[in-house]
This record gives sequence, C-alpha cells and structure tokens, in this order.
Amino acid sequence: MPDVLKILMVEPFPIVRQVLEEQMEAMDFALTEATSTEHAKSLIQASFDLVLFHITQADEPHEWAELRELKACEPTVPLVFWSNNPDDEQLVKKVGIGTFMHVPFSPHFITQSLCSMVKRPGMQFRASKRIHCNLKAEVKVAGGQGIGSHQILDVSSSGLLLAAASELPMQTRLEIEVLRGNKSFRLIGDIVSARQAKDGRHLYGISFDDDAPARKLMAQLKS
Repeated sequence: MPDVLKILMVEPFPIVRQVLEEQMEAMDFALTEATSTEHAKSLIQASFDLVLFHITQADEPHEWAELRELKACEPTVPLVFWSNNPDDEQLVKKVGIGTFMHVPFSPHFITQSLCSMVKRPGMQFRASKRIHCNLKAEVKVAGGQGIGSHQILDVSSSGLLLAAASELPMQTRLEIEVLRGNKSFRLIGDIVSARQAKDGRHLYGISFDDDAPARKLMAQLKS
C-alpha cells in the first residue's frame, strides 16, 4: 500500500491546529501535533516527511536555538515555517534551516504546497491535481485597476501559478480572466507565495476561495 505524507505540525494555538487538522485529515495526511519546539523534539524521531512550524516569537534568540536543535535531530526532514510577518522571511533565510510560506493562506493552499515540497516514489496524495499549461491571462486587482497580461503556468482546483514580468504586492486579491475559444473563465484568488525564476520572471502562488471556476477551466483544458 502506498505511503501517505507524514507531517509534524508545531502550532501553539488550538484554533489554528483545529482548522489545519480538519483540512489535512480530509486529504488523508498522517498528522501529528506538537504545541512547542521542545514537544516536537521529543516526537521527531518518528520518521516524518515534513515539519510545519508556526513562527510566533521570531525575535527570541532562544527560539531559533531550539529550532536548530530540532533540525539537528533529523537533518534530512524539511522544515516549513509560516507567519503573517513579512520580516520573518528574512530571518528564516538568515538562519538557513528551512523554507518560509506567507500567510494568510487558505487550508487548500497549504496542503497543495506541502504536496509539492515532498516528492517521494509511491507517496499517495488526495490533493488537487495540477495541470501544467501556458495560458495568457488578463489580470487586475479585485475590484480595481488592471495590471496587464500574464502567464498561467499550472492550475489546480485550489490555486494556480502565475508568471509576471513585474513585481506584485503580497496578499493582493486578484481577478484573473482566461479566454479559451469562445469561453471566458474568471478566477478570483489571493497571492500567497512569491519567488523569482531563473529567467527573471516573478512567480506567484494564487489561492482560490471558490474552486468551481477552476474546475471548469481544468475540464476545458482536458477536453
């Protein structure tokens, strides 16, 4: 029987744990919860594929010292940090022990991102399947001004990857219109991740609230 993704989630806030727990269990992820870094250190030997950590005290030196100890326990296990403070991304890069994801993000986006971070033969996901494509899209700020034509590189029911020649602000809500033949598809979502490709283009992860328009576009792409 194929493996499932085994995640150790370090999250001190019960309400956040509950939301993520419901989403991950719905996708058949094997989730173990820890309430602190010290708690996680006692659990990490249990062969996890990934550790998901909510940064709450980025300015505390002892926090990063404990995280280095956590990483040293299992050096090959990826650490994924998330926070609503943009400054924390630079701290994560400086410490050099993990990957950073911005919030707010939808539970759909986080599960999609975790699937892409861990690739192992035989691993089984019930996450949304992506369709790789190269679609021209007209993009504008939701309810506001247009910001030009950009390219969609892949799309799933929960989000898409958008390539833009210019930089876009994080946490911006976008309206994305795609024309396929005589049909128009209007997708609405938030920028939840950003990185720069080797060719200089800016790549943005977009998370959808409503998956119905994306499913219709995917059906069109498959036909």
